[in-house]
Amino acid sequence: MTTRLARTVVATSGPGNRRGGAGGGLLIPAAGASALLVVATLAATAISGDPGLALGVGAISVVPCALVLACAAAVSATNDPYEFILTPQLAQTVTFAPILVAALGVFMPLIVAWKVEGGDGTRVGAVLAIAPIVLVFALVGFGVLDWRANKREREAM
Repeated sequence: MTTRLARTVVATSGPGNRRGGAGGGLLIPAAGASALLVVATLAATAISGDPGLALGVGAISVVPCALVLACAAAVSATNDPYEFILTPQLAQTVTFAPILVAALGVFMPLIVAWKVEGGDGTRVGAVLAIAPIVLVFALVGFGVLDWRANKREREAM
């Protein structure tokens, strides 16, 4: 299981790659999302009235949110539109689920920092407490991608 999961995360293109792809697996999209989130953190720091809170929340949220965004994009891109053609409600749920998970994963730390009462340290600590939950969303995304890849490999044989 661990080696299959590692192949899902770090899969690269080349002659030995069974899954194809553009290279880099999920590392390149996660790095791109991280860069975008760093820019958003710096913009929030410059705009907000409390730069310490913005930097603290941004520093803690960058990696979990980037992983959730990369996994949600990959799950959405690998959706088969004809897999649930006879059950349209299930097809709509499977199509909307990555969007919902990405929105929850990105906005949960922000909402927690907004709603927790206390100083900046309390708010940043609350975001630190919610970061493992966001990482669980990313791990579920890795699991879904691994399951889909294995399912497609079995169907191809």
